[in-house]
Amino acid sequence: MITGGWAIALIVLLILHGQLAAADRWWIWTAAAGLAIGLFGLVFVPWLKRSRTRAAERRAASGGSGNSVS
Repeated sequence: MITGGWAIALIVLLILHGQLAAADRWWIWTAAAGLAIGLFGLVFVPWLKRSRTRAAERRAASGGSGNSVS
């Protein structure tokens, strides 16, 4: 939901680009960065959860607790 907000903000700022003062155009990059970080999170978090689930399944299949101390 927040990523969508950044997308909307970026679209609005790009539409109003000509009306923004030069000192306020950094908001465009802020919205672009927020959108990029949000999209990265939408891709990375599910991947991370899947990889942790696979690792836990491998540990359970091998019978180890995964907490070995040398």
